[in-house]
Amino acid sequence: MQCRSVEDRILSAICLLDPSASDAARGFFDQTGIGWNRLFARAKREGLLNLLYHHLRASGTLAAVPEQARQDARNCYYVSSLKNCRIKDEARKILADLRAHGISALTLKGVWLAETVYGDLSARPFSDIDILIRRRDLGKADGALRRLGYAPPPQFSDFASAERRVPINSLMYNRIDEGLCLDLHWHIVNSTWPLYSWLKHTDIDSVWKQAEEVSVGGTSVPGLCPHHQIIFLCCHAMQHCFDTLLLLTDIIQSVRFYGPRLDWNAVANTAGQWRMLRVVRTALRMAVLRTAWPVSGLDKRLIPGKAADAAMYALSGSPAARYILAYLLGFSSEDFFAGRLRYLKETVMPSALIMAHNQDVPVSKVRRADYLVRLPLAVRSIFRAH
Repeated sequence: MQCRSVEDRILSAICLLDPSASDAARGFFDQTGIGWNRLFARAKREGLLNLLYHHLRASGTLAAVPEQARQDARNCYYVSSLKNCRIKDEARKILADLRAHGISALTLKGVWLAETVYGDLSARPFSDIDILIRRRDLGKADGALRRLGYAPPPQFSDFASAERRVPINSLMYNRIDEGLCLDLHWHIVNSTWPLYSWLKHTDIDSVWKQAEEVSVGGTSVPGLCPHHQIIFLCCHAMQHCFDTLLLLTDIIQSVRFYGPRLDWNAVANTAGQWRMLRVVRTALRMAVLRTAWPVSGLDKRLIPGKAADAAMYALSGSPAARYILAYLLGFSSEDFFAGRLRYLKETVMPSALIMAHNQDVPVSKVRRADYLVRLPLAVRSIFRAH
């Protein structure tokens, strides 16, 4: 995708740049004609304001920014930094407590990405703690979290006793007194969309077997191995309809961080086995289209054909088009014919468990009327102003 303005080019550049090499960013900020207010507004919308401020500060070019815009960005950066530090410390404490109670727990996304991949806890915003446990440990983990002051969601008992597997595989715990949230996962497939094929084919045991030690706040804990991490981030971006550049930057920065350790053949093999190959291919291409990412060494299965590439280009511009692209990717991931029919049906009429999760209520509180109001709200959200 062609960048249309100097602000677009700057944001694309910081998506690609190693956060530890901010000196290289100085040239981007020395350009004339930068609309600083436009740049900061766009960066905030794309989830990149912290990363932009990080590069401005580290490259010594903050003085070029108008005072009010500089002050607003500074406040946002340091408020986010304080919050991230609190979340990191809490994540480390929770992971240690779960381990002490014999519960295997694996860190996901935010804290590890910011601290290790971005190399600066303040450079990437995150709002909660994401932890993966084994499904069989849900009851024990719930007890441990309650003892730490976390309140379970109202639908906990419904999920804990459910016999039918659904694609939503997490529960949000809250510690109101501290303003902290923890998203407790028991599967890496976690979507309110009816992605049953992913759920069926993903080998969650291999995720645990191939997990590697990573650091959270100086403490060694299990994390995803490189090829699982890239697949997970690509699917995460798709489930959020590629709606911010931050989602794609997570992929780009992770690929940079892993370097030669990342086996693209393993990415393609595993994504194919898990029915996620098309999604991974699309997410990687979206990153290229939106940032001019010069990725190399891809397995040929991760490179789209000309027709698919043209379709991605056409659907990568607007939020509504990206929603349609993500929806079609989910649809095409399902088994033909019954799986795709169920996908269409359950995106309109989700299971009671998913409705309860979305509304943060127990299943017993889900009413038929909730389904009637759901569809127009969903359509409105697709075309909301960005």
